[in-house]
Amino acid sequence: KTDVAVQIISNIYHNFPWQRTLVVTHSNQALNQLFEKVAELDVDERHLLRLGHGEEALQTDKDFSRYGRVNYVLAKRMELLGQVDRLQQGLGAGGDAGATCELAHHFHVYHVRPRWRAFCDHVAADKSKSVETIGKEFPFHEFFEDAPKPLFPGKYIVHIFEELEEFRAFELLRSGLDRSKYLLVKEAKIIAMTCTHAALKRSELNPQDGRSRLKRWIMIGDHHQLPPVVKNMAFQKYCNMEQSLFTRMVRLGVPYVEYRALGDLGHVTRLPEYRAANAGLRHDFQLINVDDFNGAGETEPSPYFYQNLAEAEYVVAVFMYMRLVGWPAERISMLTTYNGQKHLIRDVIDKRCADNPLIGRPHKRSDGVMGNVRPAGRFLSIIICLSTRKFKHPRCLEMTNKKRKFLLEPQYSRARFARLHL
Repeated sequence: KTDVAVQIISNIYHNFPWQRTLVVTHSNQALNQLFEKVAELDVDERHLLRLGHGEEALQTDKDFSRYGRVNYVLAKRMELLGQVDRLQQGLGAGGDAGATCELAHHFHVYHVRPRWRAFCDHVAADKSKSVETIGKEFPFHEFFEDAPKPLFPGKYIVHIFEELEEFRAFELLRSGLDRSKYLLVKEAKIIAMTCTHAALKRSELNPQDGRSRLKRWIMIGDHHQLPPVVKNMAFQKYCNMEQSLFTRMVRLGVPYVEYRALGDLGHVTRLPEYRAANAGLRHDFQLINVDDFNGAGETEPSPYFYQNLAEAEYVVAVFMYMRLVGWPAERISMLTTYNGQKHLIRDVIDKRCADNPLIGRPHKRSDGVMGNVRPAGRFLSIIICLSTRKFKHPRCLEMTNKKRKFLLEPQYSRARFARLHL
């Protein structure tokens, strides 16, 4: 879902550059995952804005908050004005064109455009179109001596003055609050926030004239994943509020587009190169039964704090084996649905391999061991899931398997190469 949303945002940004996109998610983590992928695409970072708390958790050195974007615009403005100064010196024009955006605009209108038009007219009148003639008449030789290559000189210069024209309002607005509001209303093209922040700032985000400028509304979700938790039994049983919004829409017959993964392609899986690619593992999905360790299986040191030492030792041993056969540590992650097991695995990793530079820890973005919700929106090469508990009563087994289906099935899809379930 995250990759589909990112591609939709990119298509709208490039095909309708005058339109603005609002991205709303339920959690800060999902929003950050989506925002990081958008920032990696061919999107000008001055058009990106991340609102609300959670922006500091972005895995980037850049500040995409309101004031962070204002500081970026002001720094970019000074950089562009410096280029205007160099262009003015190269043309031998007088004045101080690099002082403000307004002076840069006048310099563009009365000095740069006439020279470029004269150059284009001279080249058009020359029948031979020789390189010597073009090089002799080109007016910006000195400016482009250290410019990045390859580029189109006319578009490069025009782009400088177009950006300065957009930044001109930041010279007139003196306070940081006014600049941040202008950035939100005029400059940003892709604005991301959580639904909680959108509800809190609804009065500020609504248009003041009362007219809706909404062009399209795109909802992305999965009606097969976890339904909402309704604690009121009357609402749950008699109002059907335990079903999600997407489930309700599908049952009502609302038209929707269903995206399905292709799965394993038969003509690819039969190739010898494909079979050799999954180093150290014979199958891409394996179920492993881990017996009790020294006669002890799952334990409960404190209420609802479930642990299973045998599974913890086994999964860490598998991780060490995969590191020895060449898998990168950051491509491996371990998932469990119990906090007790998560902390136990961390302790085993600290004791067995954390200090070993040849092995290290799995998945460096956290510590490699996480709950079932943490990897949403990201892909890894190997995912190892742990059940931790074993139920013998048929009713408990039925309820637990249903819960595990909702919790673990979406996480299996995060693995690119292999999945191991203990």
